[in-house]
Amino acid sequence: MISEQEQKPVTTPLNVKGLVLLLQHVNKIEPEWIESVESYEDVNFAPSYNFPNNLGKEIEKHARLFALPTKMSADEFDFISAFILENKDKIIEGIKDSSEYIIPKQKTFLITGEERYTARKGDIFEIKETAYNEEYLKELINSHEIMLSDGKFIREEWGDSWYMEQEILEIMQSVIQKRMHFLKRMVDMGRRKEIKGFRRFD
Repeated sequence: MISEQEQKPVTTPLNVKGLVLLLQHVNKIEPEWIESVESYEDVNFAPSYNFPNNLGKEIEKHARLFALPTKMSADEFDFISAFILENKDKIIEGIKDSSEYIIPKQKTFLITGEERYTARKGDIFEIKETAYNEEYLKELINSHEIMLSDGKFIREEWGDSWYMEQEILEIMQSVIQKRMHFLKRMVDMGRRKEIKGFRRFD
């Protein structure tokens, strides 16, 4: 389960002006990369994920031209992914004024999940059998002619774990952040000053 928590203001991990120019530069190299972005999978730059195209590689390759890191961290790529998804059309249109771009808000999530382990578990049994040779009994056991579980249960033993799998049980996102963003936008609109020089007089 992942649930969104109450937010605190944070600064952007990258210079937005430089990022805008970088993305427009990369878009000129190959417009198809950004034009084809439809969902997060198209801009998934997570370390364990193979880039769906050369977009992530080109971003790093040309970053130094715009005073941005040449080796992006996971957090920086996370920001870039959200930035592209929010501003795809503006990037394609070539809008250079960074103030016109939507800045993604970093959110805090509470993750509830399950870790599953593969481990060696042994049940200890005792069984009595008659034979002339110990090796003969071993063969009968190995071929399952003799089932140890038919004997008397003594105890169980757990060995080391050698594989671990994580699974998110459920994903939940609260509406707190969306509501806060909406209210802030309403407040900002209320504070806008009218430019008198552009008033219409009939």
